[in-house]
Amino acid sequence: MSSNNEPLRNRTVLITGASGLLGANIVLNTPPHWKTVAITNHHHLRNPPPGVVSTPTDLLSHGL
Repeated sequence: MSSNNEPLRNRTVLITGASGLLGANIVLNTPPHWKTVAITNHHHLRNPPPGVVSTPTDLLSHGL
């Protein structure tokens, strides 16, 4: 799965829509040793799990 031979325990995942049903479930089910960056818009994550950095951002306001 890893083409650069990096161990899976040193992964970082970016999840947009982390306050929605699908995004929240992905946040809650990522391995605890992964660094997870959760992007939310209006509904911020309260008490995110360890290793999860929750960032409120409106992706549309940045011209994406």
